[in-house]
Amino acid sequence: MTLSGSSGFDIRTREPGLDVTGPYDSSAGLGLRGGYDFEVPLSLFAEYQEDPHYGSFGGGLRLRTPTAPIRVGLSAGARFITGELTLPYFTTGLLAEVRPWRHVGIGVELDKAWPLKHEVVRLQEGSKPQRTVTLDNGPLRFVLGATWYF
Repeated sequence: MTLSGSSGFDIRTREPGLDVTGPYDSSAGLGLRGGYDFEVPLSLFAEYQEDPHYGSFGGGLRLRTPTAPIRVGLSAGARFITGELTLPYFTTGLLAEVRPWRHVGIGVELDKAWPLKHEVVRLQEGSKPQRTVTLDNGPLRFVLGATWYF
């Protein structure tokens, strides 16, 4: 279970008769996160999060210090923000985690997202015109939560 806050970021939307730059608003959300420990310093994680404005899902790797029960580390992965179009991002972050039990980690994480693609295109579908979204930056996110490790 995670509780997170994300900063807002701008996107440019273009379609016939429309060319605007507008914000994806900052928001707070709830999510679920699970992980798998390969070895003490390395784990894999996957997550799903719902915010008032959009949902997101992602996953990646965490590299942590082998100290127990308190660990600090780095994370890297991909995050996909869903909506009318799915926006793909690469994320990196810093984390601190306490492991009071073998399968449970309670921690905080600060991560930054960068676009994996500069433009995302929705092709024309019936009466919906083709739409192009340009991504120049991504959100900064703070996450507080618990991770279940298998």
